[in-house]
Order: sequence, then structure tokens, then C-alpha cells
Amino acid sequence: MVDQAHLLNMQVKPWTANRLNLIDYLINEAGVDGLITDFPRDVRLWAIQQGLFVAPLGNENRVKQCLKEHSQMTQ
Repeated sequence: MVDQAHLLNMQVKPWTANRLNLIDYLINEAGVDGLITDFPRDVRLWAIQQGLFVAPLGNENRVKQCLKEHSQMTQ
């Protein structure tokens, strides 16, 4: 299924992958493009230990400010 999606120029990012054995399979065998997890810090550490590409962390204060501004706009 992942290969077929890639042939159609689609990315595959399954959710919610929370077990490291499943995450390892999805990334290293199934070839997914990313994933969503309830445990991003643990998965990030695992990925770094595996030598995988890990996106840089965002600026937490900037994210909080954006959320604050957005919540004010929707009220």
C-alpha cells in the first residue's frame, strides 16, 4: 500500500504509532514518510539513536503565541 501511494506521489504518515517495534517496521520496512505518535520525545530519541533524519524542534514560545492568537481570533 505504501509503495502504491508513493507511485501516486502521495506521502504516507500513519497515526497513532506508539510501540517502537511498530514504528521500526513502519519506517524501516514499510517505508512510510513519517508518523504521528502520542510519545514524540521517545520516538525522537529512538530515531536519533537509529541515525534517522529528525526535523529540528520548533520554538515552543512561538507555538504558544500562535495558539494564543488563534484562540483569540475564534472567540
